[in-house]
Amino acid sequence: MELLKNNLDVSHINYKEFQEFANGLFQAEGTCGVYFPNKDSLRVVFSLSIGQNYSKEAALLFLRLQVFLSGIGKVKVEHSTTGEVYIKYTIHNSLEVIEKAAPYFKYVYGSKKYILAYLVEIYNLSIKLKNIPLNEIEGNEDNLKLTSKLIHLIYSTNLDGQPRKISLKEKLSIFNCLGSKYTPELEVIPENINLPSKLFIIGIYLGDGSQGFVFDERKDRGVGVFYIKPLFNFVSQKVSESNLYLLTFIAKSLGFKPSIHKKANMISLSYSGKFVFETILPFLSEFSDWLYWRQSQFEVAKSISEIYKNKRQLTKEGYIEIVKILYSVPNNYGKPKEYWLNLIEKRVWK
Repeated sequence: MELLKNNLDVSHINYKEFQEFANGLFQAEGTCGVYFPNKDSLRVVFSLSIGQNYSKEAALLFLRLQVFLSGIGKVKVEHSTTGEVYIKYTIHNSLEVIEKAAPYFKYVYGSKKYILAYLVEIYNLSIKLKNIPLNEIEGNEDNLKLTSKLIHLIYSTNLDGQPRKISLKEKLSIFNCLGSKYTPELEVIPENINLPSKLFIIGIYLGDGSQGFVFDERKDRGVGVFYIKPLFNFVSQKVSESNLYLLTFIAKSLGFKPSIHKKANMISLSYSGKFVFETILPFLSEFSDWLYWRQSQFEVAKSISEIYKNKRQLTKEGYIEIVKILYSVPNNYGKPKEYWLNLIEKRVWK
């Protein structure tokens, strides 16, 4: 990674385009929050980060992002307990999060927009209360209301309602500001009503999307008959009103009919079949320089698309070529390449 850092050049990258792209990636893979490190203290800690499975392309992307954010934060490699290698770009300095990172990620939607919008108010309240002696907070109604507001603001930034180590009620009780007279009215943050740019969509696809092919046998049609169907998923998110809004907006921005699928507690914007070849691949071709670690998936899909364009998938040789291409890159297919090649040999070809 040091070699990449020492030879980094972003002069050829448009600042605004990269910002839109990075906002999409942050929408998918970013986290931002504020928390109290100590149970009986009002000191707050800010944190903003983006993570991804390690690859040379991910390292390059995060190092470029760090440059565009004036060199703040750290890019570091971590190892999980299972041995997986992960790379993260993290920012923990409060002023850097407030003054540089939060304004940079201004194109996001839903809960992330909500959190970023509150950061400045949280920071200003924490500084004000930091300079007031604790005994003056406990004995002053106005200060107790400010304390309650700070606590409520921070607890309201929990993504997806994830519980904190100390409950909201317990935290309020510690500072004697529990009760309706101290409950603040928080500002309602409006949703982002602007359609996402195409580069934002590429960024969110890199983080939360997927692309591949599915094999399926057709035993009802004779020995050796199966099909290979292309699948493309722009993004998968937890089921929520704001995420449904975002997925609908992505489809609208691209001029696609929304194809939203729900499975368990997740919703996805996904397409399959010839629509992938005829519509989505041309879109990806327009932004192929921005695909980073998904470049190889795109190249595979493009190669197979050419076979279908020339109708060679109807021939034995074409099917063999498709299978070999799909197994030439890392995959998680349940059956080995030889299984499908054997089926092709058994099939009666016209």
